[in-house]
Amino acid sequence: MLVLILLILMAALGMWTLRGGLAAWRHVTQMPDTPLPADSTPDAGKVSIVAFALRDEENLSGYVDTLLAQEYADLEIVLVCDASAEATAMLSEKFESVPNLHITFIPPGSHNLSRHKLAQTIGIKAATGDVVVITDTSVWPGSTRWIPNLVAPLAQSHTAASLGYIHPVFTDYQGGSKWYRQFDHVCDTAEWMGAAYEGAPFRADGRNLAFRRKLFFKVKGYASTINLMDGDDDMFVELLAGYGTCVPVVVPESFLYTRWGEQTDRLHVDLKERYAFTRRFLNNAPHYSRSLTSWAQWLMPLGALLSVALCMPRLIASLGAWLPSAAKAAETLTRDINSLTDLMGYDLIPRTLFGACAGTAAAIGIYLWFAFAEISLYRRTASCLEAVRLFWSVPLFMLWRPIGNFLFRLNHHSTRKSHFTWQR
Repeated sequence: MLVLILLILMAALGMWTLRGGLAAWRHVTQMPDTPLPADSTPDAGKVSIVAFALRDEENLSGYVDTLLAQEYADLEIVLVCDASAEATAMLSEKFESVPNLHITFIPPGSHNLSRHKLAQTIGIKAATGDVVVITDTSVWPGSTRWIPNLVAPLAQSHTAASLGYIHPVFTDYQGGSKWYRQFDHVCDTAEWMGAAYEGAPFRADGRNLAFRRKLFFKVKGYASTINLMDGDDDMFVELLAGYGTCVPVVVPESFLYTRWGEQTDRLHVDLKERYAFTRRFLNNAPHYSRSLTSWAQWLMPLGALLSVALCMPRLIASLGAWLPSAAKAAETLTRDINSLTDLMGYDLIPRTLFGACAGTAAAIGIYLWFAFAEISLYRRTASCLEAVRLFWSVPLFMLWRPIGNFLFRLNHHSTRKSHFTWQR
């Protein structure tokens, strides 16, 4: 009876995890990924791209060209440079013939604040579009249809923001943990996209984010996070959600791409540390739900092992009692095939042996069903995000993830003060 209860609980837990706990993965696979027709432009109004130029003057001309190539008629570009007034003036002179391009800069003496948020604030104030797209020069579009596909949800009046995806070059990950880090990136992205799909956004990527300009001033910009270096893409999106829906976009043409090269692993850790810090300022209900799902992963293999352990003593005892009877039946059958009717008196497969075998097989079968269903769901999610479609490592990585996240937060607990602006 105890084994039967365990099997029922395992099946129920597996269904809950796949249908509820991992709903974010399923939501990503359900999002529309068909790009707009080539001759179609969404009616989202004038769009202003606010791009933070990260002291990369050599590649700036090519970057501006990729923005100007976007197939959106009513488009302006506001370039905010992290440079001196003299350097900005030289850039303005260089690009003075480029239409709809405005260049400004961050004052060099700006200290004890987030230069990234300051650049966005300056750029948004200078912008004249109905919709603002914030990004920076560390990422690039893979298509000339990036803007139309990203701002398409904003053609609906009830949409407050459109959440785009930043696709890292996964081959830049190095070391023995590169596969896990790719897996972790896909899980993190699927979680915040799935939450936005359900109407409870808690994060976006601040380098591929579109929203209505008027809402920036309604939520008072980054005033609520002025003392933090971060919060421009998670805490800000949570504020925007109070004025309309925040729509995640998984259309490949809306993706931006980034390549960190040798710094990939370090920046992966920095981003993870950053979101772990700002998490305390957000609504923690979605985070608790995801944590519960992660730790619940251990209950499935533990339940299977416990069920098998409970069946084993009965299986061994029944097998020991059954083998002499089976041997005698086999000897009788070998001696005279006509004596088959005499075997009717033998208990060829005792009920205890059958029950123990059935319980063991059911426990293993339920866990394998859960593992393969989880693998299939992950592979479909990874395909939507153009990531590596792992297979056998998925159940192992799912078991390690709650432990790894706990150890990560424990290890980086002492660095939390560095995320306040007064430490810079």
